[in-house]
Amino acid sequence: MEGRPFALVGVNSDKKLEDAQEAVKKNELNWRSFQNEREGGSISDAWAIQGWPTIVVMDAKRHIIYRGHDGHEATKVATKAVEKLEKHEAEKPAGKLGTEVGSFAPDITGLDLNSVAFNLYDHKGKVIMLDFWGDW
Repeated sequence: MEGRPFALVGVNSDKKLEDAQEAVKKNELNWRSFQNEREGGSISDAWAIQGWPTIVVMDAKRHIIYRGHDGHEATKVATKAVEKLEKHEAEKPAGKLGTEVGSFAPDITGLDLNSVAFNLYDHKGKVIMLDFWGDW
């Protein structure tokens, strides 16, 4: 979805930063990723992740519209949301802050795997697919 209002962001579960960086290189991944474990607790705990991989899709207002384990279904939901956004179709208002479908997604801030500052909310106005993944 290059050139479209879309962002794919990963959260890698490998315990060592070097392992996560090697997984990105080996798998030729071209999206930014966070390391799951960090000071103050893991991203997966904050997002109540129960299994890996888990994919969360948010609309342009960070309203969670998909949460599950099916990459094909997540892609369909994200593609449809991008198409609606490009057609300027109205989105329904987001609910309360949370991590379940229908909620307004919390922010993720910190350094990505390349030690570059990152804020999930930097992608305001885009459909975001958040992929909790690992290379075990």
